[in-house]
Amino acid sequence: MGYFIYLIMKKLIPLIYLFSSLPCFSQKLSPEYNLYIRKADSLFETKDYKNSAVTYSMAFKSNGWTGGLNDRYKAARAWAKSGSADSAFFQLFRFVNKGYFVGYNRVANEPDFELLKSDKRWEQLLNKIKENESFNFGFERNKDLNQLPDGWFIWGTRDYILRTDTVIKHSGRCAVRIEPFENIEKKSFGCVAYKIHNKYQGKEIEVRAWIKMENVSDAIGLLIRLDNKEANKSIGFDNMMHKAIKGTKDWTQYSVKIPLNPETASIFIGVINSGSGLVWTDDFEVLIDGKPIGD
Repeated sequence: MGYFIYLIMKKLIPLIYLFSSLPCFSQKLSPEYNLYIRKADSLFETKDYKNSAVTYSMAFKSNGWTGGLNDRYKAARAWAKSGSADSAFFQLFRFVNKGYFVGYNRVANEPDFELLKSDKRWEQLLNKIKENESFNFGFERNKDLNQLPDGWFIWGTRDYILRTDTVIKHSGRCAVRIEPFENIEKKSFGCVAYKIHNKYQGKEIEVRAWIKMENVSDAIGLLIRLDNKEANKSIGFDNMMHKAIKGTKDWTQYSVKIPLNPETASIFIGVINSGSGLVWTDDFEVLIDGKPIGD
């Protein structure tokens, strides 16, 4: 069971459902999407900004109104260059408000956004990007307690409920609880996950988290996954499930370490419940060569 989940989390094979709105990550694109994107890119290059922006929107519509983060960014540039500040801000806030964009310098220094910089929403946008660049490892930022903490999302199969817990927590105001439905299928799992855009260098990366469990039947996991720039290409992985930690145990800090591949573009961290019983997690840390990131 644990090895099966190891393979799923490492390769993101189709058994996985990704319930978050991370743009186009592990989603199948519509046949028209890339055609529209290429056309929009071409129109932008010829400075036909209005038609370029409209064509980006056609791409998103063809794909159920979802789109790649970089495509959203390009759409915002096109709308700004065509003189539509409202549409440009809509595209930018769409992914910035979800916590998935941390490129402050890229946005602040983007020459195509000159139209936006005199708008009161510009400062709000930059402040939100700054907030995204501070990690939510302790789950304390949460706009809606009925949802997961800001920036965190769900990985796994459809047999688990993941929720913010304000009653049982290790510290602060919130923890996350992973609870299975009554009749879960075999080879099911629920995982709360977080994505970090890598800008770090070093020899080793370590993830620590506090975990509490109650009557857990199968191994829990503390996940770390490294991806390169190629979509869904894992170049480093461990989920601790080989240690077969289960049962009932109060808050305990666990740790997993792997080499930090220099080609790493994205770091994913998370905690897995793969059986019956309850799992809580709180207070993550990520360290490079023993030093917490962000310090």
